[in-house]
Amino acid sequence: MDDAALSLFPHHAWFGFSVPVTEASPLVVVQQATSHTLVLAHAGTVDIRWSRGERETSYRHAVGQVAFFPCDDKTHVYAHQSAVALSSGYVVKVPALHLLRCIESDEALAPSEWQGFLPREDSVLQKCMARIAGAGMQGIASGLGSEITARRLVLRLAELLGGRLPDWHNDGSTFTPLAMKKIVEHIDECLSRRIDLKEIAALTGHSPSHCAKKFQCTEGLSLGRFINRRRVAAAMAILRREEVALAGLALDLGFSSQSHMTRLFSGLTGMTPAKYRKQFKRTVG
Repeated sequence: MDDAALSLFPHHAWFGFSVPVTEASPLVVVQQATSHTLVLAHAGTVDIRWSRGERETSYRHAVGQVAFFPCDDKTHVYAHQSAVALSSGYVVKVPALHLLRCIESDEALAPSEWQGFLPREDSVLQKCMARIAGAGMQGIASGLGSEITARRLVLRLAELLGGRLPDWHNDGSTFTPLAMKKIVEHIDECLSRRIDLKEIAALTGHSPSHCAKKFQCTEGLSLGRFINRRRVAAAMAILRREEVALAGLALDLGFSSQSHMTRLFSGLTGMTPAKYRKQFKRTVG
């Protein structure tokens, strides 16, 4: 994604995968719960029998519902069987300390205990799970947009389990013109290198997530997309006045490659950098 270099919260270290379940025979999964587990029913309805120690629970997991199982270092046995011909679920494994670190960095209050819950219909959890899913519900999406989604998912979990959201969570305010001027000047000075969300947050005196949310409210797009637009604008200005190699220009402006610059440039202007340069010369000539 365009914003990949900006990710701070290591949600990309989460492990996401899709699990197909058939009607013919149960799928039995035995696991040592050393990480937190989130499950989104993606297609079809699944009947599940969950055994943990001497306790056994049976329930039905319907499409769109999300279940949460906390890390407890005990052995869990799940017997899944589809209620239709074929069902599937998207499973996310989160290392134990990641949830707590995210909550603390976002100035929220963690729940006193990480209690699990069986499938429930929660629109925030459902949307977040769908957005962080990798292509084809395999893996975890990367980039600033998915980082913000991962943080929102964690904060929603904390809220549902008795924690407290940060004071800024419902803040819909925007940066002042002076603050935005400071941010844009900093971005333009640093286009040649990776620009970290953390440094922009420090510049404004906000936490990374608060900064990202406030920036979205101000500009109507993510910080990562805004930075790439500034890169494209800088490329346009250079192409209008200089004869430069496109590969070198891409690297000088912080794009990962010439093809990366071309893709973003074309998406915003409707033409490739080479065509833009040729058309501009024809116009001024």
